[in-house]
Amino acid sequence: MPIWVKLPQLPLCLWGLKSLNKIGSAIGNPLMTDECTTQKLRVSYARILVEVDTTQKLVEEITISDRTGGKIKQIVEYEWKPEFCEKCQKAGHQCGKKKVVKKWIPRNKQADEVKADPLPKTPVQNTETEGEDKPEGWITVGKAARHTGKAIEVIGKLKEISSRLLKLRPTIAILIETRVKNKNAKKIRDKLKLPHNYLDNYKWHDNGRLWIEWDNSKIDLDRRKVLWKDLEAIHKHQQGPWCVIGDFNNVTKAQDRIGGKAVTESEYIDLLNMMETTGLAEMDTTGEFYTWTNKQVIGTIYSRIDRVLGNLDWFQDNLDTVLTVLPANVSDHSLLCVSRKDPIIKNNKNFRFSNCLIEMEGYNDMVKASWSKPTRGSPMVRLWNKLKRLQQDMRRFSKPLSNLKQNLIKAREDLQFAQENLRNNNMNGDSIDRVRQLTEEVINLNELEEKDAYAESKSGLDKER
Repeated sequence: MPIWVKLPQLPLCLWGLKSLNKIGSAIGNPLMTDECTTQKLRVSYARILVEVDTTQKLVEEITISDRTGGKIKQIVEYEWKPEFCEKCQKAGHQCGKKKVVKKWIPRNKQADEVKADPLPKTPVQNTETEGEDKPEGWITVGKAARHTGKAIEVIGKLKEISSRLLKLRPTIAILIETRVKNKNAKKIRDKLKLPHNYLDNYKWHDNGRLWIEWDNSKIDLDRRKVLWKDLEAIHKHQQGPWCVIGDFNNVTKAQDRIGGKAVTESEYIDLLNMMETTGLAEMDTTGEFYTWTNKQVIGTIYSRIDRVLGNLDWFQDNLDTVLTVLPANVSDHSLLCVSRKDPIIKNNKNFRFSNCLIEMEGYNDMVKASWSKPTRGSPMVRLWNKLKRLQQDMRRFSKPLSNLKQNLIKAREDLQFAQENLRNNNMNGDSIDRVRQLTEEVINLNELEEKDAYAESKSGLDKER
């Protein structure tokens, strides 16, 4: 028989079609999910239609194993359970079940005289049979029937209220004329399945009649907007490098949180707008990705809410630093550690690009290999890192040309000395080969010097133009 099954407080990471199908298979034969579960419009519980064997005992709890090997105990609730008589082997009744006891009570007497509950103000269910004689002025009331009717009415109201609140998702909701006694308040609120905060007036009246419910996450968002505006105001008067470090209590994209409620654009759009206005970008990290966790076995949540934001000037001044997210240890927040990669080696010598480099063999391959190496950070930071890396590669590539004039002078002196040795032994093969090599070296160095001088003069003319 198909029965709708509820899975209360099921972690959102298990709301996929494949996961729900596996969970339903542990209960019976899964058939379908409802619209609220498919579109995650209601996150307090998942609801699936499962075909179960009514002749067997229904599953009340299942154990779910996650990818890390952890186990979660999941409660299974049925919207209704069909009766099955083991004696008759038929559905729809149970032999030996106690019948409703009828009691005759006068209208004008207290119900406690016959050990029954007081009559409610609303019309009660009449259990009298047609044609049955009864004294005038008396009514027949089944106690179990009255309780069942009232319970169904209350449950119907709770479902309707819960459904409307979940659909509207108000930041603040005020419920008046609740008429719920203080001792029953928690039970009724749990049935509403709204995991928010409450205020009431039970301190002044036992029946309360006033509940105020609000969503802390939305209230906090409004408070954070004030902080973002303050940072934008600081930016207007701030010059030079600056950075902001700490717990922003805010994600920047959907991937920054797993578990709990799904990330919506309204959560991070204000933070991203502030970062764009102030020119701040997030510093890339090594180590752990998520910086906060609620450390709960059931309903586990991981978020990336701690970060370092800096402007371009700050990143340029701190190219040798790295941000490491360390383990949380006893805290629920991870430790952010900004440290230098290597000791800073100052080099006061300015970089000078020789135009003749482009004529050297392997120049294009060197540039392509250096530029294609991946780097991390914002687009501007990545561009800056690639330029700095290419500068160092060019220094090493152009090292033979760093002292072009000195090398040319030395090559000429060596050629002159080799030619003098050749005069003393004109037929010596080694001396002839040495002179030929030094001659080619002098010619090549002269060509490089001429190309560099021509490129510089052309560059100077272009600047003048």
